[in-house]
Amino acid sequence: TYCEIGDAGLTALGQGLGQASAMNSVTLDFSNCAEIGDVGLAALGQLFGQASDLRSVSLDFRECKKIGDAGLQVLGQTLWQASNLQSVSLNFTYCEIGEA
Repeated sequence: TYCEIGDAGLTALGQGLGQASAMNSVTLDFSNCAEIGDVGLAALGQLFGQASDLRSVSLDFRECKKIGDAGLQVLGQTLWQASNLQSVSLNFTYCEIGEA
């Protein structure tokens, strides 16, 4: 299926989720969202560094071909800041990570 969500939509979602201060689990599936790239992933990632109660993150960005090393680097840095995080599941199959 085709997904029309892009960087702007993912940024807005991250801002909205950031308002949920007691959030302890996030499961999001954006597989095949061809318009999501590094900017959107980085914006969503900012949420995780601020979510002090976050314990579990599951993200599926399979076949989001605009996601590359830069977005994943920011996501990794912000997940590292989530001090209570106990479980992380990430799927970036067929993204442009590590591609020259």
